[in-house]
Amino acid sequence: IDLENAPNSQTFTVSSGGSGSNISDLKFYNAEIKVTNAQNLNFDNVTSLAADWSHYIIIFSGSSNIRINNSLFHVSNSGGKSYMQVTGSSYISFDNTVIRCEGYMGNLIGLTNHMNFTNCEIYGPQSYSAICKLFNSVSPQYNLFENCTIVYGGGSVALGSNSIAKNNTISGGLGLTIKSKIGRAVQQESRD
Repeated sequence: IDLENAPNSQTFTVSSGGSGSNISDLKFYNAEIKVTNAQNLNFDNVTSLAADWSHYIIIFSGSSNIRINNSLFHVSNSGGKSYMQVTGSSYISFDNTVIRCEGYMGNLIGLTNHMNFTNCEIYGPQSYSAICKLFNSVSPQYNLFENCTIVYGGGSVALGSNSIAKNNTISGGLGLTIKSKIGRAVQQESRD
């Protein structure tokens, strides 16, 4: 499926009836991908490109066990809108996926409990902005960042207890810290 640019917002939605689906080889241009009340989904080889786009790119709502593999998400100049919204969802995994955001952006990824990023490349804008946090969260727990390249122009990410960050390459001034249950930093990935 190849959804081309259109004057109005396009949305590709997977709802509860699509639970258990394998979704592959999709290409989107200036379109939202929305997963609502769905479980056990596999996305593979998905490309989503957006420019000068003032909508969310990915929305997870009330969903769980979502896997995104071998995919590319690239957005530039969202007008301050967040890139990925996650509400009431958990067990979302990204593997071998590139997430690239450039220009004037809002928060990039709404991090929640039980999100995994393995073998991923995550690029935020080159300059830090107070309205553009790489991961917007309040110390989510049980997250995994492993073998990822993360580049962002500054700021820090504090993951909650029972999270793991290992073998990552972090540059651009970003700090990644794991907090214990009592709020002390117990593990920190170094910056360049």
